[in-house]
Amino acid sequence: MVCRKAYLPVLVLMAVFLLLDSSAFGSQQTVEEQIDEYIAKANYFTNINYDSVIYYADKADVLADKSNNNLKKVDVLFVKIRADIVIANFIAAYNNCQEAQKIVKENDLIEKEPEVYMYLGLVYKLMGFTSEALKQYFKSIELYEALPNTKEKRYESELYYYLADAYYKMGETKLSKKYLNQSIRLAKKQESSLYALKSYILMIQFQTKLDSIQKYYALSDSIIARDSRSQYKKVVLLNNKAMLNKAIHKYNLSKALYLQAISIAKENGYKKYLANLYNNYAYLLMVLKNYDSARIILDKALAITKEINDIDLEGVVFDSYSDYYKAINDYKSAIVYKDSSIRKKNEFRKNQRVQESLFLSTVFETEQKEKEILAQESKLNQFRAILFGAVAFSALLLTLLIYYRQKTLLGRARLETMEKEKSLATANALIEGENLERKRLAMDLHDGLGARLGSLRFMVDAFFKNNPHFDEISKSVNDISKHVRDLSHRLVPTQLDELGLVLSLQNLINSINQSSESLAIDLEANIEKRLDSSLEINLFYLVYEMINNAIKHSKGNSIFIQLLEHSDSINLSVEDNGVGFDVSASKDGHGLKNIKRRVDFLNGELIIDSRIGEGTLFMIEIPKVKT
Repeated sequence: MVCRKAYLPVLVLMAVFLLLDSSAFGSQQTVEEQIDEYIAKANYFTNINYDSVIYYADKADVLADKSNNNLKKVDVLFVKIRADIVIANFIAAYNNCQEAQKIVKENDLIEKEPEVYMYLGLVYKLMGFTSEALKQYFKSIELYEALPNTKEKRYESELYYYLADAYYKMGETKLSKKYLNQSIRLAKKQESSLYALKSYILMIQFQTKLDSIQKYYALSDSIIARDSRSQYKKVVLLNNKAMLNKAIHKYNLSKALYLQAISIAKENGYKKYLANLYNNYAYLLMVLKNYDSARIILDKALAITKEINDIDLEGVVFDSYSDYYKAINDYKSAIVYKDSSIRKKNEFRKNQRVQESLFLSTVFETEQKEKEILAQESKLNQFRAILFGAVAFSALLLTLLIYYRQKTLLGRARLETMEKEKSLATANALIEGENLERKRLAMDLHDGLGARLGSLRFMVDAFFKNNPHFDEISKSVNDISKHVRDLSHRLVPTQLDELGLVLSLQNLINSINQSSESLAIDLEANIEKRLDSSLEINLFYLVYEMINNAIKHSKGNSIFIQLLEHSDSINLSVEDNGVGFDVSASKDGHGLKNIKRRVDFLNGELIIDSRIGEGTLFMIEIPKVKT
């Protein structure tokens, strides 16, 4: 019954739109006007109901295909991209960007090209790859500046807003303000009220004086009053105002603003934002010591998060429950909800990591396809050049040209092959030497130091049996002996052939976890069948090296390892919650050089994502068959 009430506004709106479809479209509307109307309806549902967006976008897509209108087809793809971004379906958004880019290039739609790069940048930014996002944004700016038609630059203010937001997330305040001012200037010039509004709201974050904050709120209010399409932003603005007034102890005004925002969000079906509003409003009620009402509001927030299946938001609401129970001195319940919040947040992070891995695989596959297409085009161009030469020149000249060209290419190919073989041989020798040295050191530890510790244990048993400290001495010798044995097994995975990669890694991790009280290592893997023995041992050493590197340098207390097998590649990621480092300014240490050398040897690709104070993430993709 609750579900029916929640969807009633959406169903009513869709019914109204369907009536309009059957009446208005029976009149003298052109196909292009019908497509525009479907796009407008899809845009209306962007923050309300994803299925409705896709329903109207697909209707517009069918008409665009029938009328062979590629310009409108790209506009439909942009609608789908925005909807995918709202529900965090970034892989679908990326694929739609690629499809839009393909249509733009094939049909020479240069006026749409900047938007494609803008949305690509937005997808990269939301996936956490900010440096790649900035490349796409600046490419979009370059293309916008080259457009001759001012009308087609109407999205330029939106682009500068995204650029400012990216720099804001990076903490680059000066650059963020610079691009925000450009966004506002362009929005005024192009009469784009929506992105002037977004820029004003972001600009509020930089203000420290109350009168400056109120100035930007007043500018935002004036836009909302003029533009009926800004209801979603009105809710955002009311929420921000409510939080500000709560911070300056104007509780009655804060409460009125929250209730107004909640009313608009419920009326328009903004479910996710409504859950956020309920959560924030509950904190105000706790400040006012109205605990019974706060609990009711939190229950409403939780019900919405479960309905829309938002794990991250559910974790936030559980955290609020914990604060609520602390406020009423029920510390046992507060701990239970804090644990639930942590579990939900960990589940969300794990899902994020999987999505990041799948996203990187999608990007990698797309790049490979593009390389293949470029290679085919290159071959086609060579063929055309040869054909033109055959017509233009005599048979003898053509024969000589081909002869010398082939000779040069063959020589270059031989030289490149020799250099590659030499490089691979060097890397192979280094890695084999390192493996042999590990075996030698492990043998010395096991047979040399291990045997001597065994003898020492017998001597202790023989001569110190009646000593009052005998148990303490005997335990110390046993602990040292076990530590040496564990270290020997970590250096050389003696059971790798028998147990396989995943179990051997789990044994290694269990050994480290047992020997350290301050470090927790988790492994997630989906490898079920055995891999090539050389690949298994090199993956084992890669993981070992990265764990060792994290223990030495990260100063963190948690390491998460993910080993995923795909149809033609292995994806390995190792993430710690340590101090991080500046990748661009860092000099490779011995451990990092070993990691890079092994990845190169396996023909893999390595990405390091780290910033000071934010931990480190190693992402490696290795093909199953070496080429």
